[in-house]
Amino acid sequence: MCGRLDQVDFAQRMVNWYNQGMAIDQNVFDVGITTASSIRCLMNGTSPENSGATGDYDNGNGSLMRVLPLALWHRGSDADLVEAAHQQSHLTHAHLRSKVCCALYCLWARNILREDSEPWTNALANLRRIYEGNPQATYELEWSVRPEQFEEGSGSGYVVDSLRTAFAIQKFPSFEAIVKAAVKIGNDTDTTACIAGGIAGLRFGKHSIPRRWLDGLRGKEIVEDLLGKLRAVLEKTNGPTFRIDTSGGLAFSARVQSLAGVLLAKFGLRQVGPVQDHGSDPKGAGRLYLAFTRPRGISSRFVRSMAPPRS
Repeated sequence: MCGRLDQVDFAQRMVNWYNQGMAIDQNVFDVGITTASSIRCLMNGTSPENSGATGDYDNGNGSLMRVLPLALWHRGSDADLVEAAHQQSHLTHAHLRSKVCCALYCLWARNILREDSEPWTNALANLRRIYEGNPQATYELEWSVRPEQFEEGSGSGYVVDSLRTAFAIQKFPSFEAIVKAAVKIGNDTDTTACIAGGIAGLRFGKHSIPRRWLDGLRGKEIVEDLLGKLRAVLEKTNGPTFRIDTSGGLAFSARVQSLAGVLLAKFGLRQVGPVQDHGSDPKGAGRLYLAFTRPRGISSRFVRSMAPPRS
């Protein structure tokens, strides 16, 4: 709504959610202790800068489970994304450990959208570079999170364990298998499934969600409205013809745009109109076409040779 992460606006929306119940039957029946306490502080006049809990025992997974949309629409640098992840956590979970987990999760998600061959490993390396000169954040990353020692987690509500569990169960081969594995671990099952399922959704795409789950989902109208607004934001940012159904679609569109720019610059071609999207394949990658004119001296045969195969 604000085009950026606005802490005051975000705080008011959190209060509205808590009071008005943007949930099934308008009943917010499960709010974490730390989140609820922080929202009540906001309601009593505490500023967003001071509402979040800062104790070692305030590192629940509430800010981690809600951070994924930030990685979806954020278009700044990786360092800017890390800072925004810190800020969104600060509202309720202000301890640096929670912020570090949110930042690593966002970089992990962004790398998946980029179709990075090693999304977790490169996200970790990038975060270490970003934290250079920040010994407190580096300490939390290396000694509290310990991301290179991740093993199967217990599915508890502790933010580090939640991230560890979400990472470990990505070994399963599908969205459905990952979400089921999160639930079978036990403990804070819904939040673990949310955190792990967000990553699995980016990896496998929207169409990997079982149809029977979608058909039986209550409150779909709430989700669909939010997804529509998110889609509008992404299309405004990327251009109306970019497909955003899946990570593959985003990456495919970006590659087309990049290649087109190179060709236009190298051969002096002039683009005519926007990139046009003509449908999608089952994976959501789509088929995009670029119309351009050729200057004198470039043959039609050469232009046709540069076109991708019909497949």
